[in-house]
Order: sequence, then C-alpha cells, then structure tokens
Amino acid sequence: MDTDILVGTRASYNILVAEHASDTVTTVGMEHMNLNAYPRAYQKEIIEAYKNLDAITTLTDSDKKVYEKLTHIPVYTVPNMINESRIEIPKKPQIIAAGRLEYEKGFDLLLRSIELIQDSLREMNYSLKIYGDGQQRHDLEEYIQQHQLGDIVSIHPSTMHLPLRLAESTITVVPSRNEGFGLIILEAMNQGNIVISFKGNAGPETLIRSGYNGYLAEYQNIEDLADDISNVISAPPSEQGKIVERGFETVTHYSPERVYQDFIKVIND
Repeated sequence: MDTDILVGTRASYNILVAEHASDTVTTVGMEHMNLNAYPRAYQKEIIEAYKNLDAITTLTDSDKKVYEKLTHIPVYTVPNMINESRIEIPKKPQIIAAGRLEYEKGFDLLLRSIELIQDSLREMNYSLKIYGDGQQRHDLEEYIQQHQLGDIVSIHPSTMHLPLRLAESTITVVPSRNEGFGLIILEAMNQGNIVISFKGNAGPETLIRSGYNGYLAEYQNIEDLADDISNVISAPPSEQGKIVERGFETVTHYSPERVYQDFIKVIND
C-alpha cells in the first residue's frame, strides 16, 4: 500500500492493519467501543493484535487507561465530534429515547421506570417516545400493553430526523447497560434537552456531570432513574435552563476543530 499512515476504524479492521500492514507504514487503530463490550475471546484477540499497532485512539479517558495497561503502546483519547445546527422550535412536554432496541441499550429499564411515575407524567401531560428498531421491539410493546402505558408511551421506527425530534423534546433518557460514548447525549444537549443516563458507563460518565449538565442515576436502578425524571419535570424553568445552558457549553468541547486537533496529535507524536 502506497501510503504513510494507515488508520483502522473498527476492531476487525484494526486487527487486519496490525497483522498485515508494512513496517514502513504508521498504523493507527481507532477504537469506538469499550473493551468489555466485546466477547471475552474477541477481547484477547484484539489486545494481542493491537500490540503491533503504532497507536490506538479511544473515545474516553477511561478506555484509554484500559488499553494503555494491556498493550503498552501510545493511546490517545479522540472523542466523537458533533457538527449539527441547533433547531429553534417550541418544546413539548416530551421525553425521548433512541437507539437499537437491544438488551444492552436498556429500554426495558426505562419502561419500568416510567411505570413507577406514570401518574405524575399524566398529571404533567408528559409522554415518552422511543425511536429505534431491534430484537426487543415486540417485548417492549408487549410490556407497554400489559402495564397500560399506551397513552403515554409509544415506539417508532428509527428516524432520519432525530435532531428535529430532539429539538421538540425536553428530556432525553439514555438507559444503556453498556454505552461506549453516546453521541446522542451530545446531540440531545445541542438541541436543548436535559439528558439523564446511568452511572457505570464510560460514555455518560465522560459527558455528564450529574446535577450540572445532566443527571446520572445509579447503574440499572429504575427507582433512581424514575426519581431523576420526576425531578427534572418538576424543576422550575430557571433550574432547567441552567442545566440546558451547561449542556450547550459541553457540546463546544466536541466541535470538529477540537477533535481534529486531538487526532492530529496522534499523527504528529
């Protein structure tokens, strides 16, 4: 390959680059998942291959420390970037969640939390809209029906207009059991949403300071998640506004120019 630098953008590509690239090429493996999200056997294959790369990039500092310890080669934090316009439209009393409808994304935890505070949501005229497709869709819809939540909860297919859906909402919940970075957190903050997620995940803990620019409930604790949602809904507009403004400030740290500088540092070092 006639190139100076070869960059892999997912684990399988990184392994190929590590095993087959010429010694004259500078090799960089971009890692977009935390290591524990992979099956254990694949983790071992990844670590052994990555030792032959010249550098690794991770999305979070916590992942950086893991790969540094296991590979002993230079590791850099290069987060995802956000480059979306802010849509100025009136807000609705609406909670939104979006992603693959799979176990690791925790939408079942969200529904159980909503069930606990359903009366409050009805009193405040709030609804929850979930956007996504996946294997858990039938189970989630069945739960909604069985627990008579259909008047306040609805599931919709994945949408190409997520920024618009976020812009019209007030709260975004990211209930993942495992979340590597969570670009939707930045997308939601950018559209003026207050974001609620779980502790114990590298991405949310990197992006959210609980009580400052969003909220982090105890890991997989549906009562705690329900309390955070209730507290945001009942908070005075002035208090909600402070969280939103701090979210806007958070987004500025992930602009294309800032992330570009992070990546150039990988190459120059």
